[in-house]
Formats: sequence, structure tokens, C-alpha cells
Amino acid sequence: MDLILTNHVENIKSKDKDLRYGSFQFLIQLTQHPVDCAYEVWDDLIFIIKNW
Repeated sequence: MDLILTNHVENIKSKDKDLRYGSFQFLIQLTQHPVDCAYEVWDDLIFIIKNW
């Protein structure tokens, strides 16, 4: 997983709604194609969603 993707996944945890939204949009756009690193970030994303 590259640094840009790592930063966007981390930004989803931010209290800054604009930062969160921008990263959310990036990740949604990214999923328009198969994502190689999905299994690397899946647990983090599920945790974030459950604790949102």
C-alpha cells in the first residue's frame, strides 16, 4: 500500500469533517476498479465504520 492511500485511510479517522470527506471521496473513487490492498485496510475500515 502506498503512502497516499495510507494517509487517506488514516484521514478517515480525523475529527476534521472536510479532511474525512476528501479522503472518503478518494477511497470511493479508488474502488471503481479492483483494489490490490483491500485486505490490508479492511479491518481498519470496518473498525472505523463501527465506531463512527
